[in-house]
Amino acid sequence: MKRDIKKDKYIVSKDYQLIGARYQLSTVEQKLVLSIISLIQPSDTDFMHYQIPLSNFDNLIENNNHLRLKEACKSLMSKPLEVQDNNDEWLIFNWFSHIRYKGKESLLECSISPELKPYLLELKGNFKSFNLKYILPLQSSYSIRIYEILKKNEKNVKVDFELEELYNILKVPDSFKTFGKFKEKVLYIAEKELIQHTDIFFEYEEIKTGRKVTGISFRIFINRDNTVSKEISEQEKFRAFILEEYKNGENIIYHPRLERHLVIKNGLLAISESGRYLSKEDAKEMWAFIFKRKDLLIPKPFDYFAKNEH
Repeated sequence: MKRDIKKDKYIVSKDYQLIGARYQLSTVEQKLVLSIISLIQPSDTDFMHYQIPLSNFDNLIENNNHLRLKEACKSLMSKPLEVQDNNDEWLIFNWFSHIRYKGKESLLECSISPELKPYLLELKGNFKSFNLKYILPLQSSYSIRIYEILKKNEKNVKVDFELEELYNILKVPDSFKTFGKFKEKVLYIAEKELIQHTDIFFEYEEIKTGRKVTGISFRIFINRDNTVSKEISEQEKFRAFILEEYKNGENIIYHPRLERHLVIKNGLLAISESGRYLSKEDAKEMWAFIFKRKDLLIPKPFDYFAKNEH
């Protein structure tokens, strides 16, 4: 049985242990692996033969360079991953059993290693899903790994790592194992790429033992600029401003349909004259009206919008 990427959503779901596995793949190799994994549904009970139409993933090849793709696949087959089950047990295996390029159909067909079944199939808990679209624009292999690791921990908002632990998970070369170099070659680039392309971003603090940096504390934030449309994002910023500016119940705006003024009461929209709270549906309509007709607002915030609409 085969599954084509065109027929499925581009969602990657991985068991937590697989996210924390140790491996070192190039950017192209990681995108290839994650593109295949995005074809698997968490409820699937067995692997299939998975196919990628290369036209859907121009990031895998440049200028129709199939030789480059072949070299990436050969390299991938020579790079195992290591899963640490506990302190005393570990498992090393390859990502794929085979990779076949079908030139006439312009397809890449892969079968996933059976050892990956516990980490990709019948996932019911302790797994994380994310959209492949956030991975494909990333240019650094370390940015991809850091994205996965932080995405796993996003509900915790904060996660700490010992520096040596992070070096091992990311498989950074010895030349990066001074904090200055790691900061320059890994953290700075990941910080910039995640905020530009993905649904999360991070800030970090150095954890020191004496003067030496021995760990990193990450704070994880939702990147609303990439998760909601620009218009919705602007409306939410506008709503937050109005809620704060008029929190004491002053009139906000006169609404012609209601023939009444609107006010904020207890953080909700209400009709000034009657004090009646608006229903959820009416409130959504009113917020949209207020956002579009800022010119009708009672004078208080005029200076703010004059400054922020340019």
